[in-house]
Amino acid sequence: MMRLILWPRTRGMLALALLLSMILAACTPTTPTEPAAPAPAAEPAEAATEASEPATAEGDASGGLLRFGYSQRPNNFNPLDVVQGIEGFTQKWTNAKLVTFDREGQLMGDLAESWEVSEDGTVFTFKLREGVTWHDGEPFTAEDVVFTFERILTPAMGARLHNNFKVIAGAEEFAAGTATTVSGIEALGDYEVKFTLREPSAIFLVDMAITNGHTMLPKHVVESISPEAFATSEYATRRPYPGLGPYVFDHYETDQYFELVANPDYFRGAPQIERIRILVIPDNNTRLVALENGEIDIAQGVPTTEYNRMSSLEGIVTYLQPSPSPTSLFVDSDQSKDDPKKSAMRTPEFRQALYHALDLDALINDVLEGLPKRQTCPFLQEWACSPDLVEYDYDVEAARELLASINWDNSWEVDWMVLAPQVQPVHAVMQQMFAEAGINMVPRTVDGPTFVENFYQNGTFDVTMVPYGAGADPNVAANNFFVCGQLYPNGFNGTRYCNDRVTELVQAGKSTVTQADREPIYQELTEIINQELPVLPLWVDPLITAAADNVTLTYDQYNWDDVQLWTIGE
Repeated sequence: MMRLILWPRTRGMLALALLLSMILAACTPTTPTEPAAPAPAAEPAEAATEASEPATAEGDASGGLLRFGYSQRPNNFNPLDVVQGIEGFTQKWTNAKLVTFDREGQLMGDLAESWEVSEDGTVFTFKLREGVTWHDGEPFTAEDVVFTFERILTPAMGARLHNNFKVIAGAEEFAAGTATTVSGIEALGDYEVKFTLREPSAIFLVDMAITNGHTMLPKHVVESISPEAFATSEYATRRPYPGLGPYVFDHYETDQYFELVANPDYFRGAPQIERIRILVIPDNNTRLVALENGEIDIAQGVPTTEYNRMSSLEGIVTYLQPSPSPTSLFVDSDQSKDDPKKSAMRTPEFRQALYHALDLDALINDVLEGLPKRQTCPFLQEWACSPDLVEYDYDVEAARELLASINWDNSWEVDWMVLAPQVQPVHAVMQQMFAEAGINMVPRTVDGPTFVENFYQNGTFDVTMVPYGAGADPNVAANNFFVCGQLYPNGFNGTRYCNDRVTELVQAGKSTVTQADREPIYQELTEIINQELPVLPLWVDPLITAAADNVTLTYDQYNWDDVQLWTIGE
């Protein structure tokens, strides 16, 4: 069974609950997310790191069909463009990476049996598993690894982690078209591959392992698709086949469900459940009712406000699982927009006013039932957070004074973009708190693909509140959200925030290896972010899952689930 992690919670709903019922009677509650145990960055001095192995399943799939209800519909099935959780599950369950995380959040081999790192931290040599085959029976070899990373480094592919891997020697020349291969990637026979970096990297292995880290591409299939056509290809939009994972992607009923079938030849052992159907059920109430009625077997993303009720139901087991995702406010920082409202929104005073307007303790304890933990630092790793960060207290008068100092017009409407599957009662309470301070927040609900278009691609929003993947290393969030020019499709900086000093610090944090030397770099970075506030961390929620009691899961933390070990009874 999944490890049960107990979180403190309170039952009081006080005055805010009354306010909630008045403001948002029709609002649909939804699920939050919470931090995973961080995996330390690999130390270059460690050589011949052996991959740990979880227990493997034996025998063929014995269960029938597992129906997995999820809140999101996929943007696509492109392994180079993983943004939402549903896309992460798809890639984890149908494909594989060189390295991943084990159940303790530590780096372990996936397709790599072991690896060695040179003393100077610039050469990574991976020994690959032998006998691994793609779902169509073709052998997986080092040539697939070389091909995958060359495609990641091809700008026209639009790989989200393109910039992360430009540290590989020859990557920039290859991307610029002045070289036909990446000099720093070399196949040493069929089952060994070597990466040579331009400089030491503390996060090279972490970038390979993170949830949106890129899974392998089958060279024998994808090489026939031009980089320009890849994002709209059948492979990226309808069926990512073949893969290397425990399940084979079978078919997709657009915006309804997609189905996976067990791969008996999976290198960690044959899955125990024959088929998994991932159903798209955006409405939280509908998803929970489907579980209660026996129409699905797992409901991913239970709202905090439903945790107590779901926990009391016969035949259903609820789980609180850590995930690396602080819920935060992201504020448009695009300096090219010069209208008065946008100019005022770019000031620290406006962002500080947002913080002062929120009674976070009341929101957490009285609306979210005490389940989340308050968060001030943009990183989850304590060593990376300055001890001198300002925790902006609830102070409506201070918020009003800050707004008056920048000539804020209370009639201005602030476009508050909200992912529809994540709409919660807490949004309505927050809207009222903002209004009391003189900030007219106007919620606009969007689905996942529209969010990607508005936030990442076009920057057409004022404020949004979403959980973000803080990851196993502070560089994950720093590189995603705070680097100048790290824009879609090769980055995640949807706010368009740019501070040259922050960008310098992020680069320094990547290339500095020991944690002791990295600490002052990231702590200075957090102090700047804490002052300029392109992102306002609020809290870290647990990810709550509910399942029928005949389902057995292995789900210790966000990055590790070993779905091939899951079982479902009669």
